Amino acid sequence: MALEIAIGPPRLAINQGLSFLVTQQDGQISWPTRQGLYASDTRLVSSWQIYANGEAWDLLNSGNIAHFAAKIYLVNRAFATEAGRVKAGDLGLLIGRSLDQGGMHEDLDLVNHGCDTIQFNLEVGIRSDFADLFEVKADDIVRRGRIITDWDQRNSRLSTTYANQDFRRAISITVRRTPT
Repeated sequence: MALEIAIGPPRLAINQGLSFLVTQQDGQISWPTRQGLYASDTRLVSSWQIYANGEAWDLLNSGNIAHFAAKIYLVNRAFATEAGRVKAGDLGLLIGRSLDQGGMHEDLDLVNHGCDTIQFNLEVGIRSDFADLFEVKADDIVRRGRIITDWDQRNSRLSTTYANQDFRRAISITVRRTPT
């Protein structure tokens, strides 16, 4: 039996049951790539980006803490706010992710290492294409069906549904416990 050795860009990969997540080392999911959150051979999340007032974060360290969990440590780049400039490294962002039978759980923990109170926009951009795993691997994704996204303000839930004839998939992202 031949042993296949594959070398590619560094990435984080976690899995649990029929689900797996592949991201860059900084936790981002770039599009178009083969990265994403997959469940039952369907890619549910095809892009995931996080910004502080439009600026990307810089990676300090990341790694798997179990086959189903990863931690990512980031710091901010310098950015401007209404109150003035925020120096690079004043903010720390810890992303904790884990997969279980119910889906993916993600914690975003922000720490202000600076002396002043900072107000800024924490932006998370999420894209779903509901592509079949085999289409993704073949780099031959054909848009089919209909994708509808809805924000439920009362329950702080973003729901995206996909329907193509009798095939249906959906993903819900719920924001919980946000003290600020």
